[in-house]
Amino acid sequence: MALLTIGVLSGWHRARPAEQPLLWLWAAPLPVQARLAYESVQPVIAPGIADCADLLSPVAVARVLQAAIVLGTLALAAVMLGADRGSLSARWPRRRIVPISTVGPLVAVPIGLIVGPLLTPPFFGPIGIELGLPAAIIPAAALALANASMEEIVFRGAILGWGTRALGASGALVAQAILFGVTHVGPDFRDGLVMLPVLAAVTLGGLIPGVIVRRTGSLLLPIAIHAALDVPLYYAFACRLPS
Repeated sequence: MALLTIGVLSGWHRARPAEQPLLWLWAAPLPVQARLAYESVQPVIAPGIADCADLLSPVAVARVLQAAIVLGTLALAAVMLGADRGSLSARWPRRRIVPISTVGPLVAVPIGLIVGPLLTPPFFGPIGIELGLPAAIIPAAALALANASMEEIVFRGAILGWGTRALGASGALVAQAILFGVTHVGPDFRDGLVMLPVLAAVTLGGLIPGVIVRRTGSLLLPIAIHAALDVPLYYAFACRLPS
C-alpha cells in the first residue's frame, strides 16, 4: 500500500494536479489510512499505573510515533500536490485568538481530570486515575500535543481544506466531522448501544472545531483545546488505578 501510494503521488506530481479537485480529495484521507495501518500493527498496551510518571511512558511514546508517521504521510502528500501551509490552515490566527488558546487549556485540563472519570462509567465502566504523581504531566502533555496536532492537521487541515476543492465548503465540513467520529469508534465501549451517543458526540466534536477553523483560518485554537481534552486520556491509560 505504501509503495502504491508513493507511486500514485509521484504521478500526481508530474501531472501538476492543482486544478484536479478529485486528486486533492483522494489525497486528503491518506493520513487516516496511515493511522489505521499503524494501529493495526501497534502492540496492545494494557491500561495500568506502572509507567504513569515515566518520561518515556510506552503510551506516550506510541502516540508520538503514530503522529510522526501520520504527519509524515501528510507532508509527503502535500509535497506531491504542491500544497502550501494555507491549504491546511497551518498559520497563525488573529491576535485575539492567541490568549484564548493559551488560557483555555489551563482551565480545561484540571476540569477534565476531575470530571472525566465521573463520565466514563456508562460508556467504559469505572475508571479511577492516580493524580498524585506530578511528573506524569510531562508524558501526558507529550501524548496530548502529539495526538491533538495529528488529528487537527489531518481532519480540520487536510480533509477540510483539501476536501473543499471537490466537496465544497459544507460538504467537506460535514465529511471531516463524520470521518472523525467513525475513526474514534473502538472495542473499548461496554456495548454497541452506548457507542452511538459517543459517536454522535465525537462527530459534533469534529464539526465545532471545523467551524472554528473556517472562522479563524487557523488550527491553533482547536489544537490547544483538543490537547487539553487529551491530557485525561493519558491518565486513563497510563495512570489507571486497579478496579
